[in-house]
Amino acid sequence: MSLASGYLNQVGQRGVEGALVMYDDLADVADLPITPLTYEEGFKVKATKTDGEAVAHIITIYGYLDATPKTESIDFGAYATRTKYSSNFYTNVYQITTTLYLEDPIPNLRVVAVDGGSAEIEVTTWEDFACRWEEKSVSYWTDLGALTLSDAKVICEALIENGDWIRLFPDTGFGSEVKKVRPATGLNGEEAFRTLLL
Repeated sequence: MSLASGYLNQVGQRGVEGALVMYDDLADVADLPITPLTYEEGFKVKATKTDGEAVAHIITIYGYLDATPKTESIDFGAYATRTKYSSNFYTNVYQITTTLYLEDPIPNLRVVAVDGGSAEIEVTTWEDFACRWEEKSVSYWTDLGALTLSDAKVICEALIENGDWIRLFPDTGFGSEVKKVRPATGLNGEEAFRTLLL
């Protein structure tokens, strides 16, 4: 624990852009331990199987489209590697079962939400980190030698980088872009904390 840890009594959040992935691992059980997904705009399911044997196998999707229950089976056919899409749209998927676990070697299965054009849906999720957020102006020199004024500074131990978007929890806004990162090194030569200028 660094000396700064006790000072970090607020919660910040870092925006992370990524696909709505329900599962991405070995398909070694009949009932996959998926991350249940609710996405009000609606989505189809894309399932990609890699490795494994060229044998017939099926995954079954259980979910809802609004309040209507939907169940669908996707047959990969006798292929070692293949990507298939659901024909149904869903607003919620809560369970996926599979026969892929019967194969040797065990294949990897990636299950992700896609839009009607089969493109993976990208959303921003917010990850918490401990911080001290101070709404005060700080001036600093940019890499191009321009004197710039920051609206706030944030002290944290998280590995936040230039260009990341952060916000103070429980704020629901879009956040602020990190314009400058100032690492502080401890006596052992390792980074103890970093100051973010927004």
